[in-house]
Amino acid sequence: MKKNSLIPYFVLVSMLMLGCSKYLDEKPDSNLAYPESAADLFALMNDVITINGGFTGLIEMGSDDYILPQDTYNEQSVFYQDIYTWQPKPQYEIANISLQWLDAYKPISYANVIEESLDRIKSIQEADRKILKGSSCFIKGFAYSTLCQVFSEPFVAGQDNSGLGVVWRESSDPNSVSKRLTVKESYDRTIALLQEAVDLLPAGTKNRTKASKEAALSILARTYLYMQDYERALQYANATLAIKDNLMDYTKIDGNLIFPFAAFNEETIYFASVGNAITTIQYYADVPAPVYNLYQDGDLRKQLFFFEKAPGRIGFRGNYAGMDFGSFIGPTVGELYLIKAECLIRKGDRSMGLEALKHLLENRWKKDENGISRFKMPDFSDNDSALRFVLEERRKEMIFRGARWADLRRLNLDPNYAQTLRRELKINGESKVFTLPPGDKRYTYCLPDKVIQQSGVPQTLR
Repeated sequence: MKKNSLIPYFVLVSMLMLGCSKYLDEKPDSNLAYPESAADLFALMNDVITINGGFTGLIEMGSDDYILPQDTYNEQSVFYQDIYTWQPKPQYEIANISLQWLDAYKPISYANVIEESLDRIKSIQEADRKILKGSSCFIKGFAYSTLCQVFSEPFVAGQDNSGLGVVWRESSDPNSVSKRLTVKESYDRTIALLQEAVDLLPAGTKNRTKASKEAALSILARTYLYMQDYERALQYANATLAIKDNLMDYTKIDGNLIFPFAAFNEETIYFASVGNAITTIQYYADVPAPVYNLYQDGDLRKQLFFFEKAPGRIGFRGNYAGMDFGSFIGPTVGELYLIKAECLIRKGDRSMGLEALKHLLENRWKKDENGISRFKMPDFSDNDSALRFVLEERRKEMIFRGARWADLRRLNLDPNYAQTLRRELKINGESKVFTLPPGDKRYTYCLPDKVIQQSGVPQTLR
């Protein structure tokens, strides 16, 4: 793919984002600036670019699932170089603040508009009111759950979690005072939103850009996993799979396509993506050899997820967004089976956990002439070896989906699974090694200085 081929898409997305950003600046008599009906609110909720596509790229860009060649690194702005090398305080420019902060909070603002309008507009039918309220709760719950993995200190099970959490927006009014919650408050409020969404939303929604009961259940499972509450993570994973459990058979995926996976494929529970993880897109990012070598030859993900960019350079093409712009980070059926497998093994039920994982992997491997999957589950003599296998499979399945960074944050809390990340570059002609040890404060990103100046909330300590 030539670099110039990306330019029209960047321009298009930028124009669309700019158009969406004008929404709250419209005149008061605009149907969208001051909604007067259920139709106005549904139109706002259906703004897919803003609601589904503005998640922060910081959820992906700090991970070790990719590397930048030296010349590619040299071409990046200071902000992206800072993010790549885990600098304590990245230099946010205006564009970076918009992409990584403002866009991430736009869905929350839209959801607040919907809720405030529901309080004001009395003519909305009860069925519509229920869907709109449930959708607003889900939109905010999913957004905050993701923001917790970026701008909040990690949740530590069994502790008071009184450290710095996320900035919480109670109102759509840009002049309203923001508050930075504690870690515990951030997760408590996020879970409350998602649980309310479960109670209000219908199951079996066909349009995967829309909130649904199964979408809210899946994000609850994901959130509890990151909280190391494996009992509840398992509960919500099972509840999601009771509604939607269909897996794609990878032997039926056309590997001749540039991007083999279609957007809104049958495993997608809810479509969400980041539109601003610039350094992780196919043109720039290479897959490290140790990561690529995790995939065995019979594993179809090896050919469907990756391609040879040049001799010795591997690129990623397995984006469930169906294109090469940002990472797909929505929940999928495959992710729920991985959560189920991990939680069961952590509970001591190794056989059931491996059975859940086997069901997933049999749909990822080549088949023999009789149509039987070639995947063979290894034998494990203890839970620890089985858990390590599940976590490795999770990394392989969830690559470039925003999961690796959040997993490192929680797994680093256990010395048995902690890892130090490492990057090596030449800076001003001198070789330099950058590292990110387990538990480092840099796993919580700084807020942009302008946000601190305007809101007065406390800054992350790095």
